[in-house]
Amino acid sequence: EVAENFAQSKLLYPNDFFAKAYKIDLLEGEDVISSFRPLDNQTSVIIPNLNAGVYQKNYKVNVYFRDGQMATKDLEITNPHAVFGTIDNVRVSGKNLIWNSQIDNAMLQKIVVSANGIPLGEVSPTTKEISLESLNDKQVNNIIFSALDAEGNVLFTTSLTYGEEYIPYSVSFTDDNAQLEVGEDKTLQVTVLPNLDVTLVFTSSDSSIVRIDEGKIIAVKAGEAIITVTVTDHPEATDTLAVKVVKVEEEVVEPTEPVDPVEPVEPETPVKETGCKSAMSLWYLLIPLGLVILRKKKY
Repeated sequence: EVAENFAQSKLLYPNDFFAKAYKIDLLEGEDVISSFRPLDNQTSVIIPNLNAGVYQKNYKVNVYFRDGQMATKDLEITNPHAVFGTIDNVRVSGKNLIWNSQIDNAMLQKIVVSANGIPLGEVSPTTKEISLESLNDKQVNNIIFSALDAEGNVLFTTSLTYGEEYIPYSVSFTDDNAQLEVGEDKTLQVTVLPNLDVTLVFTSSDSSIVRIDEGKIIAVKAGEAIITVTVTDHPEATDTLAVKVVKVEEEVVEPTEPVDPVEPVEPETPVKETGCKSAMSLWYLLIPLGLVILRKKKY
C-alpha cells in the first residue's frame, strides 16, 4: 500500500495466509532491510528506507512457511507524488538546443525533441543538449521539448522556435559586359533586391588583368576576366560580369610623298624691235603729227 506520505508505505499481507508463515524477509538488492515474524493480528508492516523524494523502489519478499517451504516475490513500489528533479532554461544556442537540469531519481526515463511535428531526437535524462543541424534555419521551426517517464507520461514539456523567415535576395550588374583599355577604370553598378542595406563582395577571376579597388575595376593588361559580386550572408545572391581589356590604340600618321623643290622663275627681259619693225613703228607715230602740221598751214 502506497501511502500519501511515501515514507509511510506498507507491505500488506492477508492474515489467513501469513498465519502459516513464521518469518518474512524484505530485501533491497541482496541486503535484508527488514525481517519480522507475523502475528495472528498483524496484516501489514511499514517498509523501511523510504523517503518522499524516492520515485521508485524495487524489493524482494521472501516468505518462510512453517512446513519448511519458501516463496519469493518481487515487489516494485512507485511514488506517484515524486518529482524527477528540475528542467529549465530550454534555449537555442548556435545550432544546438540546450537546457539546464537537475535529475534527482530514475523517474525521468528520456527526453524527446520534435520539430514541425517530426521527431528530431531522443536522449537520456542526463544529456543537456541536442543538435539542430538537420533543421533549415532559413525558416521558422516549431520545436517541442518533452521529458517522459517509463510509461510515456509527460513529466515536463515546453515549446520554442528556431530559425527565421527567410527573405530571398538577388543582385545583378547593370551591364552585361564591359570593355576597357589598359589603364582605364570603371565604377561597378549593381541592383540589389530587396532594397535594403547590404554588404557586397566583388572578386576578379584574374587580378593581373582586371583588379578591384573600392567598387571600381581597373584594367591592368590586355585579356579577359570575370568579375563576381555576392551579397554577404546570402551566397545565393550573386552575378557575374565579363570584362575585356584591350591595348591602347596609337594614332598612325600616314607618310606623305616628297614634293620637288620649285625653281625660281627669272623675270623676262623686254625684247628690242629692230629693222623694219622699228621703222614701221616710227612711221605710225609721225603720221598724226603731219596731219596736224598740214591743218595749221591751211588756216
